[in-house]
Amino acid sequence: MVLSGLGIAQTTGNPNGQESQRKITFRVMAMRDIVKDVGFVNEGEIESFSASRSRPTPWMTYKGLGPLSFYRSDELKAYDETQPYPTPVAQFSPEGSGSWLLLFLKSDETNTIPEYRVVPIPDDDSTVEEGIRLLNLTNTPLAVAINDETVRVDPGNQEHMNPAPLANSTMSMKIAAQENEEWRMVSSTAFGHRPEARITYYIFDTGRRIQFKRFAESVKSLETQRE
Repeated sequence: MVLSGLGIAQTTGNPNGQESQRKITFRVMAMRDIVKDVGFVNEGEIESFSASRSRPTPWMTYKGLGPLSFYRSDELKAYDETQPYPTPVAQFSPEGSGSWLLLFLKSDETNTIPEYRVVPIPDDDSTVEEGIRLLNLTNTPLAVAINDETVRVDPGNQEHMNPAPLANSTMSMKIAAQENEEWRMVSSTAFGHRPEARITYYIFDTGRRIQFKRFAESVKSLETQRE
């Protein structure tokens, strides 16, 4: 189905009056609630997806003018160009082209528009490295110790680690948060070593406590996806 009207609706101009073409490659994950039956319009065609909390969707691409807007898939399919455009459930408007991991966080408020807040993580490394990728989505500096290595991750930043496993092939991870110049332990866990894999931890604050989610990806498969 071609939706030319929606393509026009997503067009925005820049100060010099010219439109800027964007190419956005992205994957989506849900931070809390599973994202079901969401779609977007890419060059007039509807593309739909659902996103879980355990691993990202396959890579998707948006080429167009203006922001990347997400809608309910059923509303897109029922759209009639003689009617008002559907209400977006989420929007992402970077300054230019690039690649991102988009985390969808559903609003706690009812009747909030848009329904989801998009947390974008740049995911355009020229090479994909084996090891641990840490994303700090809190407002607090964090210190992460894995086996014999420690790294500081400031709010909104990401860091990469590749510590050696212990003798039993385990990885021991501890996370501390900085509060008023003091460090407080907020999490401690252990997991098995995954050679030739990149394990991503995104750490976030629920308002009651700091939590994290993780997903593992084969380095070889990631490199293949980027070719």
